[in-house]
Amino acid sequence: MYDLKRLGANIKFLRKAHGETQSELGTAINVEKNTISNYENGKREPDEATLTSIAEHFMFTVEELIHLDFSGIGSIKFDSKAFIRNLDIVLPIISSDNAMKNESFSKAYNAHKKLYECFKNEELDDLDFIDDCFDNYEKAAEDDDAEIEAVGNIIALLYFTLLSLTIPTIFSKPTALLLQVAKNDSDVQKAIQNRDADFEKGAEEILAEIHGSEEFEEEMNKYRCVLKQSMRWSELADYYLALQYAWNIVDNDLTFEFNRRIGSEMLDALVSVKNRYAIQYEVLCLESIGRRSSQTVG
Repeated sequence: MYDLKRLGANIKFLRKAHGETQSELGTAINVEKNTISNYENGKREPDEATLTSIAEHFMFTVEELIHLDFSGIGSIKFDSKAFIRNLDIVLPIISSDNAMKNESFSKAYNAHKKLYECFKNEELDDLDFIDDCFDNYEKAAEDDDAEIEAVGNIIALLYFTLLSLTIPTIFSKPTALLLQVAKNDSDVQKAIQNRDADFEKGAEEILAEIHGSEEFEEEMNKYRCVLKQSMRWSELADYYLALQYAWNIVDNDLTFEFNRRIGSEMLDALVSVKNRYAIQYEVLCLESIGRRSSQTVG
C-alpha cells in the first residue's frame, strides 16, 4: 500500500508544472475531471491501468510517481526545437584527417551533414541518399584509417533513423510535454490531430522488429566495442550505450519509462566523470525546459 495523499500531490505538481488543467489531464487518460480532482485530493485510488497511464503521460515510472516528491519541480516550458537545432550535438558526426582521405567516408560524411541540415530545415521530402550514406560508411569501415570514425557515424545514423520512426508513434499517444508544445505550435497540433494510422503502424512494426532483433543488439555492441578501443572516441561509446537505454533502443522486457530511467542514471554517472558528450546532452536537456546546468564541457 502506498500513500494516496503523496500520490495525489505528485499528480497535481506534475500537472501544474506542465500547465495542464484537470480537464486536459482527464481527457488525455480518458477519465472525468472530477476523477482527477479526487486523485489529487487523495480521496480516490487510481486502478493499475489508470496509474500506468498517468505515469506514462508525465514520462515517469509508476514507482517514481508514487514514491518521489515532486513538490519542487516548478514550471516546465519545453522548447520542442532544441533537439532539432542541436542534432549534431545529440548525435555527433565525427571525422579525422585520415578518415577524410577515404573517398567513401568523405562521401558519406558530406551526405550525413546534408541529412542533418535537411532535418533542421524540415526538408524531409527527398532523403533517398540515406541508404548511400550507410553503404559508403560500411565501405569506409573496411579501411583501418577510417574504420573507427565510420562506425561512430553509423551508430549516429542508426539512432537518427530510429528516432525518426519513433516520432509518429509518440503522436499516437501524446505526453504532457507534447500536448504543451501543441498549444503553441500549430504544426505539432496538426500532427496530433491528423495522424497517419498506416504510417504509424508501419513504424511500430519496424521498431518492434528491431527491438526484438538479436542481430541488431550484436551489431550495436560490435560498433561500440570498435569505438571503445579508440582513446579519442571512447567517451562516445559510453555515451551511446547510455542513450540506447534513455531512448529505449534496447531489447528487454522493461517499459520505456523504466529504460529511460536507467539511461538517465547512466548519463548522470557519465556526467560525474566529465564525459563531454553526456555533459553536452544534459546541458541541452535542461536548456530545452528553461533550466541551466552547473556542468561545463572541458
